[in-house]
Amino acid sequence: MVDKVIKFRHWVYTALFLVVGLCHSFLMPPFEVADENMHFFRAWQLSEGIVFADIVPEGNFYGRHIPNSLAGDIPESFLQVGAEPYTQFVKPWQPDKLKVLWQLPLDEGKRQNVLLNTTGSYAPACYVPQIAGAWLGRLMSLTAGQYIYLMRLCGLCFASLCLYISMRLVPFAAGSLFLIAMLPMFSSQCASLSADAVVLPVCMVTACYFYFLGQRGQRLSGREMLFLALLAVWLGLAKAVYGALMLLYFALPC
Repeated sequence: MVDKVIKFRHWVYTALFLVVGLCHSFLMPPFEVADENMHFFRAWQLSEGIVFADIVPEGNFYGRHIPNSLAGDIPESFLQVGAEPYTQFVKPWQPDKLKVLWQLPLDEGKRQNVLLNTTGSYAPACYVPQIAGAWLGRLMSLTAGQYIYLMRLCGLCFASLCLYISMRLVPFAAGSLFLIAMLPMFSSQCASLSADAVVLPVCMVTACYFYFLGQRGQRLSGREMLFLALLAVWLGLAKAVYGALMLLYFALPC
């Protein structure tokens, strides 16, 4: 039994990470992770095909259709918990309202402006799985609350896939990678609507891929160079500071 677990440890670790992530995703109230509401609004904006956000000179906010120094416009349903709309989520969460939010119809006709002052400049690369979740939600005609959890789930599945790929690239470090992924900061971000649900797992894959190439001790093929270039573009668009990971290229054999 132990031998089988060791043999399939990549699958076991990935499944455990997914279970813990599901607990995070469904036990954390919506928008409780830092800036999660603004990440959600940006992902929703991108899912509607709005890539470039406008800038309001008065307040340096980003968004679209911007009046009165506010930015972004999304369905008003997303700003409601029950019948009480508000644009800043500063009130204590009431668990009994989760059922109301889950059943709240999504009315895309009614729109409300929201702030995107911390996420308006984020590139689409930061929200690929969340955007996919929004598109899937439209096909399924989901409610407002169901959209939020589906988009969280898509981000978690993406992070789980990245963890599995990382462990396959560096098998001897599977346990260490699993422990890193299980850190509360990592797992909670991956189970949220934050851009870090994409950026952190991609950074893990990038570091492991560089190690894999370095240990192989061979010259890089054209396909491998192309993949590294794609990773560089992705990380650079996501958060420029993480582009420094690409300096690991100079540690590879010539």
